[in-house]
Amino acid sequence: MSRVVYDYDLLEKLRAALASYFGHLRWANTFKLKKSLLKRHSFLKWFFKIEGWKIIPKYKIPVKIPTLKLQYRYFKTRFAGDVIFFRKGKYYEFFEDDKDTALKLGLKKMNRHSDRNTKYGFPIWLEKSFSDKISRMGRSLTVINEGERYLTGIKERFPKYRLVAQL
Repeated sequence: MSRVVYDYDLLEKLRAALASYFGHLRWANTFKLKKSLLKRHSFLKWFFKIEGWKIIPKYKIPVKIPTLKLQYRYFKTRFAGDVIFFRKGKYYEFFEDDKDTALKLGLKKMNRHSDRNTKYGFPIWLEKSFSDKISRMGRSLTVINEGERYLTGIKERFPKYRLVAQL
């Protein structure tokens, strides 16, 4: 397993530097140069989605996402194939589409929070235990943390770290 840690100040500096380079590269016939840079520094795909000359951070949630479930879906899309530990208060929670993973982890269906469509969860102090189980299953994991700032009535969330399974 490779561990990817999200240092937001460093990532913003890296994004700014890449944007600056891409700005200069756009003025010449540099498609192959850009392609080779992205291949050589393949770790960039863990943090950014490159669309043409656009650099889209995978670690920032757009402000326009108004609900908790849409925040979850955003990260589920950004980290497709990963198990998502989605923090809500003092728990990591799973939505209905992660039922199989939750059951493999031995989690029982929760009776509470059915209005938010969260069906399974565990206390945050068990994070290490459950992340080890995910590693043994050979799956990649992204842990989504909860911030203090509110976005449209719900807290901002962001990746804390990612464990990438070796292929």
